[in-house]
Amino acid sequence: MIFLKPMTVTTVKLNSSIPEPDVAQGEVVWSAGTYNLGQRVIKTSNHSVYEVVADPSTTDEPEVGAAKKPATWVRVGATNRYKMFDVTNNTSSTGEDIVIEFTPIELVNSVACFNVLCSSATVKAFNGAGAEIYNKEIELKTRPLVNGWFNYYYSGFSIIDKFVLIDLPPITDGKIQITFTGGASVGTCVFGEQVAIGDAQWGTGAEQLNFRPVNEDQFGNLSYGSGFKAKLVNYDIMVDTPLLDSAYSSISSLGDYPTVFIGNPSLIGDVTLAYGFVRDLNVTYTTPIKSNISLTVRGVI
Repeated sequence: MIFLKPMTVTTVKLNSSIPEPDVAQGEVVWSAGTYNLGQRVIKTSNHSVYEVVADPSTTDEPEVGAAKKPATWVRVGATNRYKMFDVTNNTSSTGEDIVIEFTPIELVNSVACFNVLCSSATVKAFNGAGAEIYNKEIELKTRPLVNGWFNYYYSGFSIIDKFVLIDLPPITDGKIQITFTGGASVGTCVFGEQVAIGDAQWGTGAEQLNFRPVNEDQFGNLSYGSGFKAKLVNYDIMVDTPLLDSAYSSISSLGDYPTVFIGNPSLIGDVTLAYGFVRDLNVTYTTPIKSNISLTVRGVI
């Protein structure tokens, strides 16, 4: 069982093929003037998209207007370049092929991506001298295990929408490069240092929380409201009893901040891979040798 606390991605650490503003996505940088209700602009200083909520218009600067009561602007979210680095998973950075380079200041030895839609992802690492020290390609469209040639040709492809790599060499003065190929869309990209907290046991499982209301009228007709779905993962973890207190402290220190949790490190993207926050945490001193941690993580929407 491993977790990764995301490192903050700043302008100094990031180089991306996605421009800011991304004109192809309709992004326009704010400049002084009058903006009408519903118009959107971006601020590159905080990589944010703002929308006018003043009726009929406003001349306020977006950050100033967003702080007013009543507000004249509202922050909608991150720019296309930074959507993959915000704390939500339902907004995505998009582009034909996306190439990002992350230059860490702290130690990094892991990377995880969620809500990914593309053909493949290639992760490379370089040392401080610029020499390549790691290279791995991940196919995100694969054929499922099938029986017979007919099923092979006509069963279609399986889509992998998340992955994690925990075998990166430790990097402090180099850089990590990720290339998403083929009409790419990336919801979340996390760089971090892995922390091991024991071993996930049989009995670990996941469920889906549905926040989308389904209404049924008297004739049995269904209508659907708006909403999202989230993952809920229940980890049953065994840890050495002498390490139980430190494991508890490590998990508690995460608070409500979204974190990557890896229940099965041998698989790069099974159901126990989650990006979310700690909902429940219970520890039990079972024996002098081994003890148990029950951890519930609710995935971000």
